[in-house]
Amino acid sequence: MPLYQVRYRGGKELTFNSPSILREEQIVERVLAEEKIIPGAVEKRSSLQDTITANHLGPIAYTEDESEPITIS
Repeated sequence: MPLYQVRYRGGKELTFNSPSILREEQIVERVLAEEKIIPGAVEKRSSLQDTITANHLGPIAYTEDESEPITIS
């Protein structure tokens, strides 16, 4: 079970386990759910960058099992 540590909005943190490795889209969906933002409210054709920017979530960075941080935006 991978452990994810996600930082967003310049300091907020979200930590969770997942039964499998997640795609970046799935990590952003978790952040949207944590912030109680309805994912369907964002146009499905929007890029991750557009979704992050439209919801003022950036920058989003995450680590998977204490790996090097990866920045989505």
